[in-house]
Amino acid sequence: MSLRLYMDEYVPAVITDALRARGIDVVTVQEDGRGGAADVVVIDRATGLERIVVSEDEDMIREGVLRMRRGESFPGLFRGTRLNDHVGRAVEDLALAATIYDPQDIANRIEWIPLR
Repeated sequence: MSLRLYMDEYVPAVITDALRARGIDVVTVQEDGRGGAADVVVIDRATGLERIVVSEDEDMIREGVLRMRRGESFPGLFRGTRLNDHVGRAVEDLALAATIYDPQDIANRIEWIPLR
């Protein structure tokens, strides 16, 4: 089973479009009516949808870390770093992760993108 992604509003649209072109299942917070929502709301929504959050927002990362420390379950989070500067690598790494990871591989974890 491939990963289903939930893109935070800070992820460049070009990354979302490129992933969709590769057949990756992606939904953005804006499409889901959650644009501008608090990070806790975004992670809760992603949890309900069983989608991995993709974000480069520091506050989102803090929320993921808090959940890990409290032992609260969430689908996982890919933390982007300077995604606008590394669009190609981010697309490659997210597409690879989405196709080789199973949801339980990333659940309750934070992984960094780009991977290299």
